[in-house]
Amino acid sequence: MVIKKDFCYSRNAFSGNLIYLGPQMYCKRQNKGMILVLVLWVMFFLSVSAITLAFKNRVNIRLRSLSNEKMRMLNFSKEACNRALAVLADDDHNFDCLADLWNENFSLQKDTGLLSYKVIDEDSFININTVPELVLRNIMIIFPDIGGEVIDKIIASRPFNLEREVIDTAGVDKNLFYGDDTAYNPGLKDLITVFSDGKLNVNTASRNVLMLVPTMNESAADAIIGWRKDNPFKDSAMLSADLSALGLSAVQVSELVSLSKISSSVFRIKTEAVSAKKCVAVGTEMIVRRQGQHFKVLLFKECQVD
Repeated sequence: MVIKKDFCYSRNAFSGNLIYLGPQMYCKRQNKGMILVLVLWVMFFLSVSAITLAFKNRVNIRLRSLSNEKMRMLNFSKEACNRALAVLADDDHNFDCLADLWNENFSLQKDTGLLSYKVIDEDSFININTVPELVLRNIMIIFPDIGGEVIDKIIASRPFNLEREVIDTAGVDKNLFYGDDTAYNPGLKDLITVFSDGKLNVNTASRNVLMLVPTMNESAADAIIGWRKDNPFKDSAMLSADLSALGLSAVQVSELVSLSKISSSVFRIKTEAVSAKKCVAVGTEMIVRRQGQHFKVLLFKECQVD
């Protein structure tokens, strides 16, 4: 750019001629305007960068806070597991029934949050890996939508490591497997286990599970449930006589005694820990085998809280 007196010129890059741009004052104003625009753009990008960085920092702080809170709730859930184990250890091991303390749902409100647990007797279900085929085929009595072909696949696919494997391996419909707890409609999961020793606890088995025993009918199952409510079976040696006294036939007694017992050794402990801030909820599921005052953990996992 060339300035002559009070005028401003610029030399053409091709012809070399001077081009008149206007008064010198106008050129200076133009330069100042361009600098101002440039400064504004720089400030804009710096502001955006600062806002983005601040947002990322807030997100990271929030994530760390949630992670720490989740760890606290996980430890809280483990505390619930320990409480349940203590109750099971103190329980009378000679027989187990639904009136036992371990069968009562437990909840505790603390400053850190709400803690709860539920103990489920795995011996109240049939072991899908070990029961006779006839017992499995009786599942169709409870769930008519499960056909003989599905039962054949279950039998051919044994043993299973987890109960839900029957969904993929045997083609059991998910709705039939899980049922609907809100509508009190049981699913196949409420009948089976893979963790028990194969014997069924006659004191804790549901009506549907008792109906799976060959020759068992509704009246016999109802008689057992009605009697054990106030008079649980306490003596294995007297089980046959006690069942006969309830009106069961000799064949029914023989079938049931061969598949059942009066005590339990495998339990599923479900826990929930909900933060007092309501921002984190952690659930755990642990399956243990009771061996006197000691326990062997068969499965432990985190699970979704409803």
